[in-house]
Amino acid sequence: MSPSNGSNVALTTIRENHLTRLRRPLELKKKQDHCRTPFKELERTISGVSKRQRLRDVDESTLCDEKAEISATNPIPNLACTSISKESCPNFSMQSSSDTPLTPYGAAHFACVRLIQALLAHDYAWVFEDPVDPSLLKIPDYYQLIKNPMDLGTIQRFLSSRKYSLVEEFKSDVLRTFDNALLYNDEGSEVHAMALNLKQKFVLDFDKEFPIVPH
Repeated sequence: MSPSNGSNVALTTIRENHLTRLRRPLELKKKQDHCRTPFKELERTISGVSKRQRLRDVDESTLCDEKAEISATNPIPNLACTSISKESCPNFSMQSSSDTPLTPYGAAHFACVRLIQALLAHDYAWVFEDPVDPSLLKIPDYYQLIKNPMDLGTIQRFLSSRKYSLVEEFKSDVLRTFDNALLYNDEGSEVHAMALNLKQKFVLDFDKEFPIVPH
């Protein structure tokens, strides 16, 4: 979320920070791969044929059994990196709307996990995934206008730590994230357009996960 005044500078700063975080693991991986190269070549020289033969002899059913055992011993997923579908949730049934209690690891909880994961996977997510830093972005008036800041990364942490007791609380924080951006950034600015796009996407996705049931 960058400001109306000097929005290009702030948006560029956010983009550079985001790209820096992405480069660090890639650079580390290159160093690790460089160190491992001699050992990989030696391994291929010594056991190339026999190793390939052993891999061909592995039965696919055995691999499936091993995956099943791992899943059985680790039933609770890592919400920050696991993709969850309705089909993966047994006895999934969502009949109420946003006043649904957010029982940990229940159907409503997994629905919210899918919603936040979908937002974080979007191309525009990098603008809204961290708390706004007025000093870094050179927007000293930010907290004068925005009294209740929120961001997608914080929402994901709140969801994982079970801070939300109702789906409505989760929904309210997501909408606040985008409403803050819409309020602080002028209509027609790049960040305003990004926030509006993601807000519309969230509202549509939310209505699919929590359809309003007629009485």
